[in-house]
Amino acid sequence: MGGGLLETNNQQERKTKKLLGILGIGLVIGVVNVRAITSHEVTYDNQGVTENLTETLDKLYRELKEYKTSGSVTSTEMLEGSTGYAKGKLVTGSIKRKEAQTYIPGTTDQTISSGQYLNGDQIIKGDVHLVASNIKSGISLFGVAETFTSDANAEASQILSGKTAYVKGNKITGSIGSKGSTTYTPGVNNQTISKGQYLSENQTILGDADLKAANIKNGVEIFGVTGTFTSDANAIANQILSGKTAYVKGNKITGSMSNKAGATVTASTTTSDATYTYVTIPAAGYYDTSSKVKVENNKLSGEFITFKGYVKAEMVNAYYPKVTVNLYDSSGKLIKSEMATGEYQGSISKSVTGVIQGHQITINGSTSYQNKTADFSATIDNKNFIIKNNTFETLLYKNGIYYLTIQ
Repeated sequence: MGGGLLETNNQQERKTKKLLGILGIGLVIGVVNVRAITSHEVTYDNQGVTENLTETLDKLYRELKEYKTSGSVTSTEMLEGSTGYAKGKLVTGSIKRKEAQTYIPGTTDQTISSGQYLNGDQIIKGDVHLVASNIKSGISLFGVAETFTSDANAEASQILSGKTAYVKGNKITGSIGSKGSTTYTPGVNNQTISKGQYLSENQTILGDADLKAANIKNGVEIFGVTGTFTSDANAIANQILSGKTAYVKGNKITGSMSNKAGATVTASTTTSDATYTYVTIPAAGYYDTSSKVKVENNKLSGEFITFKGYVKAEMVNAYYPKVTVNLYDSSGKLIKSEMATGEYQGSISKSVTGVIQGHQITINGSTSYQNKTADFSATIDNKNFIIKNNTFETLLYKNGIYYLTIQ
């Protein structure tokens, strides 16, 4: 009975009231052991165990206290449809039950979701044929690597050098050589990339943007392009300078034209009419602006007038312009001379006139303070001519017409 026998009647009365409360709760939660009290304050349960009432009350008190403070289960930790108390509160389970199921592996993953109670076995099917000898070469099926090689037919000469393969159960080492990057520049000879090689890098055959017909000799075909570069040419040998060459319509021509650049040649014939005298060039060839054609005077009919004019401009005391004009005959003899001075910072002009070979020759000279140079002209029988650099001018007078030539 223990310390329970020493308790006062009041203490036992209070425990009895607690017991009644416990028994009421016990009826609600469905306690396993049912106890009864005899008139001698002895309790016994449905298991045949007897105890002093005080001991029973102490035990029930401890159980009640534990009931109110212990327990940690939540609804997600208890099967659906089950209940229990945790810290004095009723908890209803929510864990779903998953019945038995069989899974056949395929090409995509299959997931058995978490948070379920397996109410039946979950079977992931196996297959007795999932062995290496049944898997195609190069394939790993569910972690099983292939060894199936019975349908392979490669030979060593069909596999890269240093690489291996299984063919009909035998390991074969390849013998095909590899060729790295190479650039080929086209030329007159063929270049061969030998067969029986594996090209591990690009092989580049160079192109050229200038490979076009206009850049290839006419009639010549280079890499499928037929040249046309002289198809529009039309020169012949005597139209090309001697010693020079050119291609015309695909043919190389050596020139035969004489080079008369800078040469002086003698006219072969001369003819004239009432207006012009015509000089015939003696031979075909190339003539430039420094070339000359000479004609003897006795081959020209008509009268020649030869003279010299001279004009000098100067300043007097830096403010008065002065001009001097002279006329000379063909021998250089002075025929006439005139000089005149202008006004202060002004201008002045002067003329001299003489008769040479029966023709009236007038030399005109002028200058000014601003110009300080001489203007020079001549009039022959009242016809105006320009005289350059004080040089002689030869005039052919024929049928009333003057033909002016500068020596």
